[in-house]
Amino acid sequence: MGSCRPGQLTTILGSCISLVALLPPARWVGVCHAVLPTRAKLVSAPLSGRFVDEAFMIFAQELIRYGATLQQCELQLYGGGDMFFVSTSSDAPAMFRVGQQNLHMALNLLGNLNAVLAVQDFGGNCYRHLRVDLSNGRTQLDKNGLPQRAISTVSSLKAGRYDRKN
Repeated sequence: MGSCRPGQLTTILGSCISLVALLPPARWVGVCHAVLPTRAKLVSAPLSGRFVDEAFMIFAQELIRYGATLQQCELQLYGGGDMFFVSTSSDAPAMFRVGQQNLHMALNLLGNLNAVLAVQDFGGNCYRHLRVDLSNGRTQLDKNGLPQRAISTVSSLKAGRYDRKN
């Protein structure tokens, strides 16, 4: 969190999701890589961008510094793929529908906030390679079909002004 060096953030998404939030007037960009919709139980640990609900809370807290809200951001949502080739019917075990759970949480939170997605690319049987240029907030998305294995090496959250040089 905090400031970001100019550069490029890259991640690979399978069932995980990324919310990209851009606030052009403040030159602020936030990118999360959320692995799960929420924590299994309440803990007194700091918020973590690894969880969809907590990543959104972190974004909201960071935006307060600029007198802004998520509703004022250009929002982009990516990921949430079916990585286990299971039916989306209710008889499929929930543990195999992580992408669907992540998307459900993200879309519900955005709906509750009356926030609108400017760009969306989620679901399906593919993984996504997402690049975010931190110097200007532009994104590039490449999609590939399974069965290649998706592994992410990005930290769980980056947020800050994209004109800072720290």
